[in-house]
Amino acid sequence: MNITSFTNRVVLALQEQLGKNYHVFSRRVTKNNGVALTGVVARRENINSFPTIYIDDYYREDMSEEELQMTVSEMAERLRQADLKRPVDLSDFTDFSRAKCKLSFKLINTEKNRKLLEDIPNRPFFNLSIVYFYLIENAPFQGKATVLIRKSHMDTWNVTEEELYEAAYLNAPELLPPLIESMNEVLDGIFPAELFEDTIPMYVLTNEQKLFGAACILYQDLLKSFAEKKNADLYVLPSSVHETILIPRIPNLHQEFFLDIVSEVNHSQVEEEEVLADSVFFYNKKEDTLYLLDKR
Repeated sequence: MNITSFTNRVVLALQEQLGKNYHVFSRRVTKNNGVALTGVVARRENINSFPTIYIDDYYREDMSEEELQMTVSEMAERLRQADLKRPVDLSDFTDFSRAKCKLSFKLINTEKNRKLLEDIPNRPFFNLSIVYFYLIENAPFQGKATVLIRKSHMDTWNVTEEELYEAAYLNAPELLPPLIESMNEVLDGIFPAELFEDTIPMYVLTNEQKLFGAACILYQDLLKSFAEKKNADLYVLPSSVHETILIPRIPNLHQEFFLDIVSEVNHSQVEEEEVLADSVFFYNKKEDTLYLLDKR
């Protein structure tokens, strides 16, 4: 059984299990870093947002009929739990004077998202790009939801990228307040502790929602304040789109050491679509300046 026949069978079986109130279909979705996934959607009438399950990780060429049915039942249960009971309120989104209050930004890898960047407003940031999203608050489900801002939205609003940036720069620290925790405080730490033998002080920078928290390095005076608190320059390691690692500068440790660590973690512990960059940044406290030490 190939992935196409697997997808078709899953769609038919889910349609039967979920019933006539749902329209079940598949679609190819391109995620961050150009990662293409097969999504199965269960759409219900009069609901403007609907759950999607990405089925690629479920697929096995030698899957038995019994395993297929068990997999479909699991998917059906997940879709029922994620189903929305009422539409998502997007009324503010149509008017920029209201929508701008819920705009924020995130960082993505420029080279890996060349095609996506053609369709969305963006701003270069070293080897990364700043892009914008609308944060849906009080959504009728647990957690946060976002709408990626595209050039078509910008045209409809009749605004410039500069206006998007100004709104996001002002809003982000309020909508998604920063959070810095020592590595010892972080459950299931981002890096394997044995790599450092407790000799290097490490801090995870994200936001309280842990949603695109790498962008916190853009927050006004955040790196400056932390560097002053530690009385040290900082290495900034982009561990994923959701967080970075801050390491106060230690003598005799060179950038190659950190570059190797970032590369190893990105290729062994981070989902491909959540990788930010195999790079290391350096914040100079005296100059109040961030530098890109290397890019890969």
